[in-house]
Amino acid sequence: MVRFVMGDADGKNRVVVLGLSDGNLELLRRGMPIVVKGAELGLGEFDVCIVWGPTEQKIVDDLNTWAASRGIAVPPVENLHPQAKG
Repeated sequence: MVRFVMGDADGKNRVVVLGLSDGNLELLRRGMPIVVKGAELGLGEFDVCIVWGPTEQKIVDDLNTWAASRGIAVPPVENLHPQAKG
């Protein structure tokens, strides 16, 4: 994975870039989220979690499984993307 922050010289217009390789995509297809430590990107305490799924519901299911194994709470589905409710 390629990860960095870029922007103009005065610190405005900053963009976080996360470039995923085929290997990263394969992990995502197997339901394994990729987590990037926010501190590495200057985001302070916020980490970034990248997920993929064929449907929003599959994403929620995979996140629940992954989070439960780490003692992390996932918000209720109704707080996520509206299409995930189906």
